[in-house]
Amino acid sequence: YWILAENTFSDLQPQTVTKLVMLCTYLNYNGRFQRSEKTTIKKTDLQHILAISKQTVYDFWREVKDRYIIERNGDLYISDKANIFRGKLPKTQEPEVTHYQKAYISAIRKLYNATSIRKHKQLGYVFKLLPYINLEYNIFCKDPFIKDIEDITPLSVADLCNLIGYNISQSARLLKELQVLT
Repeated sequence: YWILAENTFSDLQPQTVTKLVMLCTYLNYNGRFQRSEKTTIKKTDLQHILAISKQTVYDFWREVKDRYIIERNGDLYISDKANIFRGKLPKTQEPEVTHYQKAYISAIRKLYNATSIRKHKQLGYVFKLLPYINLEYNIFCKDPFIKDIEDITPLSVADLCNLIGYNISQSARLLKELQVLT
């Protein structure tokens, strides 16, 4: 599926971003969440699909309801405001200005399932930082679309902390936590 590159999920907690990215692996081409071609996903299915507690489902739903996920007749749909979809890229007036990130369903599910629930927050930081990775050199930078390595301005650890709302005085801890993720 596709995520608008400018979508940094700044209004969501990092652990919620992880769960949302995982749930989006169940999107169909019409924006509905489905387990299979005939089975739609209901709010009551979230605990089982995301392998989380009832309280965590409640917290997740409170954050994403109406902003990222909408409920219609009991079925869950991705909100148009979320800028997340499955299928072909939409045609825009200025295609060189609109950039999308491609998320691979099997890779996201494998990563989610290999990460303990206690590490969902750290995985959420990774998802929040994806729009800042240079497409050519895999460097965290201010403008990820620069092609010449000489023109790239790398982000410092303090910059990364600021981007995800992490305490700068704990930057060494953040790096350590991110490095132990699968």
